[in-house]
Amino acid sequence: MIENGSHFNPFGQSNTKTEAALTLKDVLDIFNRQRFPIIVCTLFITLLAGIYAFVATPVYKTNTVLKKEVTVPQNNQAIDEFARIVSMQSMNDVIETESELIRSRAVIEKVVQDLDLYFSIDRIEVPDVISYSFDMPLEVYRHELDQYPQSSAPRINVTEFLAPEGFREIDATSYVIRVNDQQQLELYLEEQEELLDSQASIPSATFTLPIARFNVNWPNPNPGSSFFFTIKNHEETYQGLRESISVDTPINTTLLSISVESSHAFLASRLANTLAAAFRETRFEHKRETIRYSAGFVDDQLDDISSKLSNAEEALSAFRGENQLTNVDESMRGTLEFLSQLESEKIGTDLQLAEYNTRLINLRSQLTEKGYFDQTFLTPQQESNSNSTTPFSSLLQQLSNAELERLELLQKRTPNHPDVIAVDDRITEIQTSLTEYNQNTISSYEIIIRSLEQKQSDLQQLIYNYGQRARTMAASEGELMKLTRERDTYQKVYVLLSDKREEMRIAELSNIQDIILVESAVIPLEPILPKKKIYVIIGFIMGLMFGVTVGLVREFNGKMVTKLSQIENDLMLPILAIMPTFPAGIKDRMRKQKSIQEHLELLTDTRHGFKESYRILRTKLSFILSTKRSPNKNNIFFTSCEENTGKSTVVTNFSLLLALAGKRILVIDCDLKNPTIGRFFNIPFNAPGLIDFLSFDYVAS
Repeated sequence: MIENGSHFNPFGQSNTKTEAALTLKDVLDIFNRQRFPIIVCTLFITLLAGIYAFVATPVYKTNTVLKKEVTVPQNNQAIDEFARIVSMQSMNDVIETESELIRSRAVIEKVVQDLDLYFSIDRIEVPDVISYSFDMPLEVYRHELDQYPQSSAPRINVTEFLAPEGFREIDATSYVIRVNDQQQLELYLEEQEELLDSQASIPSATFTLPIARFNVNWPNPNPGSSFFFTIKNHEETYQGLRESISVDTPINTTLLSISVESSHAFLASRLANTLAAAFRETRFEHKRETIRYSAGFVDDQLDDISSKLSNAEEALSAFRGENQLTNVDESMRGTLEFLSQLESEKIGTDLQLAEYNTRLINLRSQLTEKGYFDQTFLTPQQESNSNSTTPFSSLLQQLSNAELERLELLQKRTPNHPDVIAVDDRITEIQTSLTEYNQNTISSYEIIIRSLEQKQSDLQQLIYNYGQRARTMAASEGELMKLTRERDTYQKVYVLLSDKREEMRIAELSNIQDIILVESAVIPLEPILPKKKIYVIIGFIMGLMFGVTVGLVREFNGKMVTKLSQIENDLMLPILAIMPTFPAGIKDRMRKQKSIQEHLELLTDTRHGFKESYRILRTKLSFILSTKRSPNKNNIFFTSCEENTGKSTVVTNFSLLLALAGKRILVIDCDLKNPTIGRFFNIPFNAPGLIDFLSFDYVAS
């Protein structure tokens, strides 16, 4: 008896699959089955990594070493060991401050301007000649011209590049210079082809743009030739250079190692050396400015005192000649000398008070205009203490970064955008912190000024008291004493100012440069990036991992089966036979058949192999049923967990094959939802069925 639709298992085996842990053999089998996607993914990603490693833009790195010259107290000096340790520890702050100054805007912008980094050479086209592609900064292009004088590329040189103050707000723009038939150089905007300027002077021509002025030297240009270049945005160039610079300060040393990265080996060394020179020059100017600030005031006072001293000597000489007086008595001389000392001290106090008042006025003016002032190198006559300089320098750097960020945002957003407003708030906060530092400095200046004013008042009172005592003397001797006192006072002040000015001059000429170049940067021979071997190894590892992942996904989620043993192991059921799929033509013939005889002829046709498949199924099934000791060994159930999987086709064909072998077969269609076997055997649709039999309706009738 053959039934279709039942879920009974005729083999007496459990359908419950026992889960077992994967063994090494199972894993190796999975890798073996999925070896193709694993190999393909591994090779593909490794190939991509290799291609990237060989076509990626190389990055070269070089460094230069500077040394900060400092004066450290020695044991033989009159200072204890504790003070020496404190002095050494304070140098850490000094070195950190210097490292921040190296990456400051003033230094980096000087490098950008010295090397014309915002001018980039794109390509040169000559009629009937191959185009020369450069795509490099102007400094590298100049180096290439000098390095390869035998090159056939046109020898175009750009010099005297000057950019106005507002250049930093201009976007990067591409230009082209063409040579017309009249041997004139014409400057165009590359995209709009708009003529901007024309120069008839060849080989040298000067072009003036709203954003720059530069000179082009193009000897013997061919008509129709074109010179393409780009003037970059100043802020983007500055930011790009700043990001490529790193400063290392070895512990317990006063060394500064400046490293610069670039896509051109020559430019890397050029940038490092120029940066070191710009930093030394900037530091030199800072220190000179500190000295000049005080020296200018001293020079003005020295000229004034010199004039007064000359007038005092002339007046004293004239008075002695008229009154025949050469000296005064001892009591008058003592009074005269003391008054002279008081006058000298008062003039010195006046000068110092005037200097502080002048500085205080300038500081308050800067504070009103900008909201803060730079006090990095502010302390009169000497540098500021490093402990106070470091946080102020850090705030200045934060302010510079915030202002740069604001300029970049304004290129894409409006001033009312939340991002711009947030940056404005941060700038205001930093300026407030700077102002607090400045207010402390101004308060210190005010305290010093009040102290000097009090000293000035006390000296004035002493001078007045001793002046009254001098007036009680004889008129001629008193006048002589007065003139002598004035001469001596101006003479002492003149000597004091002269000594002070000489000290400043010596400091300005001798010990002002405290940054020493220890090692210059050299042109690197090999790039630091990309590291080709490492990239290929990483690509191989990532490709292998990705391939294994794809293989596992295919293994556990895929439906493709490559071995029958795999199905038997997964289902823990034997496979009796594999039924071939009916081709489209066979399906049409089966639908057109009108009798069982015709279907049998199609089934037994050896050209299609249908009969052989069912014979294998019959043989194996007969063997299994013959070995079972179950009372239901003559019952065979065909079932499936899905619809339209061929249950009815297999039942009808298999039952016909058994009938041909002389077996008595009972076929029961248990598919109550969509029975199809009855139609195959030409049973009427309204004929009694399984439901009628089970409900005894058929028996009763």
